[in-house]
Amino acid sequence: MGFTLTSTMLAAMLSAGVTGHIYGWTPGVGNESTTSDFTVDRQSRNDVVSFWHGVYMESEGYADRIQWTGSVAGAAPGSTSSAFKGDVQRRINYYRAMAGLSADMDMTPSSTVLIIGETPAGAIPQASTTKQVAAQAAALMVSRNTSEYLPGGGVSQGDDPHNPSASWTQGWSSELAKQARNGAFYSNLASGLYGPGAIDAYMDENDQGAAGAVNADVAHRRYLLYSRRAEFATGDVTSSSGGSYYSANALYCAGNLRSSVVPQFVAWPSDGYFPEPLATDYWSLSFPGADFSSATVTMTTGGGSVVNTSVVSRTATYGDNTLVWTPDASSMTSADTNDQVYHVTVSNMVLNSVVVSHSYTVTMINPNRLLDSPDLAGSASPPDSGARYYFDPIPNVEEYELDVSRQTVATWLEGAEAGTTGLIVDGTEGGYDLISGIRWNASNFYSTGSKAFRLAFETVPRTDQMMTIQRSVIPRAGAGLSFQMRRGYMTSNAQLQVQTSTDGGDTWITQQTYSGNGNGGVDGRFNLKQVSLPSEGLQTLIRFLFTTLTPNSGYSIADHGTAYPLGVFIDDVQVTNCDVLESAVPVSYTGDCSSVLLDATSAGGSLLVGNDYVLRLRARMGDHWFGYGEPLTVTPVTEASLSEYDAWVRSEYYFIGRFDEDYDQDGIPNGVERVFGMDPTDKSDGAAALRPSIVDGHIQLSHAIIPGGTVAAQLSYTLQSDSWQDVTVLIENGRASVSVPIGQQACYLRWKVSQ
Repeated sequence: MGFTLTSTMLAAMLSAGVTGHIYGWTPGVGNESTTSDFTVDRQSRNDVVSFWHGVYMESEGYADRIQWTGSVAGAAPGSTSSAFKGDVQRRINYYRAMAGLSADMDMTPSSTVLIIGETPAGAIPQASTTKQVAAQAAALMVSRNTSEYLPGGGVSQGDDPHNPSASWTQGWSSELAKQARNGAFYSNLASGLYGPGAIDAYMDENDQGAAGAVNADVAHRRYLLYSRRAEFATGDVTSSSGGSYYSANALYCAGNLRSSVVPQFVAWPSDGYFPEPLATDYWSLSFPGADFSSATVTMTTGGGSVVNTSVVSRTATYGDNTLVWTPDASSMTSADTNDQVYHVTVSNMVLNSVVVSHSYTVTMINPNRLLDSPDLAGSASPPDSGARYYFDPIPNVEEYELDVSRQTVATWLEGAEAGTTGLIVDGTEGGYDLISGIRWNASNFYSTGSKAFRLAFETVPRTDQMMTIQRSVIPRAGAGLSFQMRRGYMTSNAQLQVQTSTDGGDTWITQQTYSGNGNGGVDGRFNLKQVSLPSEGLQTLIRFLFTTLTPNSGYSIADHGTAYPLGVFIDDVQVTNCDVLESAVPVSYTGDCSSVLLDATSAGGSLLVGNDYVLRLRARMGDHWFGYGEPLTVTPVTEASLSEYDAWVRSEYYFIGRFDEDYDQDGIPNGVERVFGMDPTDKSDGAAALRPSIVDGHIQLSHAIIPGGTVAAQLSYTLQSDSWQDVTVLIENGRASVSVPIGQQACYLRWKVSQ
């Protein structure tokens, strides 16, 4: 079939605008140096999600970076690493940015302590003492007096940790005692928590680890979110002496305020999109100088249902004046799988003698769930030379990863032996190894070989430990998981949960739970466990989660050491009646791209005609990879079996249509755009193919063509259908040119491309 393009068709020119996103922070993996000067658009869900993974989560893992050099027993405050202090600074500035405040808090090591009239006599160290030194000494004092606290934290003996009795520093030098007492008097304090974990407790105000336990006045939070705050200093110690001394934090929150700030409402949870992991029982609204004595609160869900509230504090003592209330939890729904909207109105406030109200909306979200999915689209029968596949870009994504797999019968076995654990994701803390080869009382805590997987609690409070098998399993009818399990010392409240995910790990469903023996001790041997796998036909991930119903009690590695058989031991994990996606090496793409390539590189070798390939794409924000988009199965065909046009369309532009159609409406049919090496999706490149020039008394058309391309040209003086005659086309140096002399009569030239 022939199709012609005539120079009398004039193409419209359009300019394509380029849009972008301006970050107030620096996204990306491993931005340890970025600790301050953040902004976040809370009205953009993806910006909040990206901010969570790029900033909040960047401070996780702080236990591995603290490098505390002190000793409680030796009365040595010691020091912590600069990277760890950066973790604390980043976490504080994350919270302030989420609250809409300046997120440039300094952790100035040279700033000196506050000594004023209210400072207790025993809390006046040398005037040159830095806040950092005082905070570190205060943390040591809190840890030393662990017996004053409930398990995991919370004052039990009645002493005020901010101004305790002399016994708290008995035996210490006078100067160290004064430093500690000054630090305690002017700091938020936490026991059983330190670093970013303590900052979380201060914001939550419902964690007994923050000294004083539940704090309805949300004083710790108010000091963190005080609008005039300019700096903090952090003191931190880890648990020691086998858990006899709790970890502790002192966050110095006094002195060196900003001279003035623009007054604004500060809500927590803040308006806009809000990560549900930070949700608190105590909601608050602050405004400098506001009178909340008669204020009332109303809350409704996004569906209009009333959420009952109870005002619990109207105090004006700490930081900015603040109203605190508790919403009825039974009226609220988890945002794990669906965003949850809450409308808030605070009425009858008095600002500058005027009664005002303030309304805002909080949308709770699961920050591990994207609403957008990077689903690929393209030819189901690409040429065996390869093809391009397209997707809708997701705002704020920093990187995409293309996985090309082939589906085969699952025959793998995970046995924890050396060189076999490359697809195991270690979700344990740094105090012990996931891969264990311990023996206890002449008994092996591994079933076969010399190793097993071990999950245990490292310290107080007990936090979830996990291992994930990074294999995409596809269950068939009757699918199951089997493994060998031996319980070590576990309380009856400790649990091993076998979980599955069909959305790439964003959400998990527990399929089976195994509780500890409690006082029954350890299992005498390994026992075979079998779990049915649901979700027939869906790509499924498997993980083992070690958790507890009582985080502040139970066995821990810190108490007993790694050689003691604590926790649960897992070996010889395998599946039956399942397929698995065997992947080539994933290929990375930048966050601003919108297409990927299936070729020999991404497939791990030449594409095999007639074989099925499964294409999946996933997105990264911060250090977090979200689940894969919908899988696309394609089957390559021999390129030689396709016309040149069909091969081009299937490999690059599956969506543009037939040879004689004009996808981008630039006046140039798709088939001509192929020969001219043009982009059939770009309307702006059409004019060049139709623009004549005058050269040495000749009218000339000229354009680059693809290697091996052929093109004809025709001339007419009348534009009548039977008046067109072929003229010679010169193809030289990759360009096609046609030229005719200028005469007294008007003439017309057109290109002709045949399929």
